[in-house]
Amino acid sequence: MGGASSVCSWTIQVLKDDFELTLLTWKPVEVRALNRFHGTSIMDSDLKMVRPNVLVRAVLNLDWDIGSIQPIAYLMRMCHAMRANYDLVITTGTEELDLGGPGILYVHCTTRISLSSGMNTATAEVCRCILNSEP
Repeated sequence: MGGASSVCSWTIQVLKDDFELTLLTWKPVEVRALNRFHGTSIMDSDLKMVRPNVLVRAVLNLDWDIGSIQPIAYLMRMCHAMRANYDLVITTGTEELDLGGPGILYVHCTTRISLSSGMNTATAEVCRCILNSEP
């Protein structure tokens, strides 16, 4: 568990009492473990979890490339197909994604990394804007 799961956990924590939430995820989510690690108080009943079909996951998990984007690409396709059923789509798990329309993307960027090393240009520009913005 890292920064993206923390942002996701706290996003759920803040929104759960006022909105119906659906979490689109590749792996099963252990809510109790998230709560222990991040200090949240999320219950399984606070959100609906949607995962790709078990057969799709099994086939795509055969990819030997640990950096493969296939699971993310499949989740984006699912998001495109589902998004008409939701008022807002928010992502906190990876860098920029095509959500199939308007949405909120949390782009994780820290000042401890070089803005040009291994990061694509669009992400580097977003991070520069965030880091250089006035409070």
